[in-house]
Amino acid sequence: LFQQAWALLKPGGRMSYSTCTLNPLENEVLVEKMLNIFKNSKLAPIRSGILEKYCLPGLVTGSLSQEICETSICRFYPSTEHDTIGFFFVIFEKTTNKID
Repeated sequence: LFQQAWALLKPGGRMSYSTCTLNPLENEVLVEKMLNIFKNSKLAPIRSGILEKYCLPGLVTGSLSQEICETSICRFYPSTEHDTIGFFFVIFEKTTNKID
């Protein structure tokens, strides 16, 4: 599914990835895998403004640096205070049409 959607994007195009789980295998580990497979991808910064107030950074795993986890990964934990359920999201950005 990811591969088919990715092929349709033009350079500069963005694709969101979101889950309703907090499992690192479905989240950070999969994101890292996609970044390694699709060399023409990067994560777009998303944790600013209101999102920074409500979401937490991603978990540092493998090649996902602390900086990437703090700027480009958003985790929401279940919270009655903020009225959120647990979920995860990132935005991939296509840099070129070449996969390398």
